[in-house]
Amino acid sequence: MFDEEPSKQAKSSSLEQAFRDAEASLLLEGLDPTKDSRYLTLKAQVIAGTLTFEEAKSAFKAQFRESMPTRAALAVSA
Repeated sequence: MFDEEPSKQAKSSSLEQAFRDAEASLLLEGLDPTKDSRYLTLKAQVIAGTLTFEEAKSAFKAQFRESMPTRAALAVSA
């Protein structure tokens, strides 16, 4: 029972560090994902263990696609 908690904490800490590293890399490229509430929600769910990284990645891509105008709409407005 006690062995599970440190392992869970270690995984959470490792995930938090991975997110910090990725965010730092993006900041160097002029992007700041921490200003996007969708990203922050998914990040928290991954760290909490309620979503896998792959599930979060798929969800973020789907949200991004939904928020982008379609090519047809862009063609009409041009």
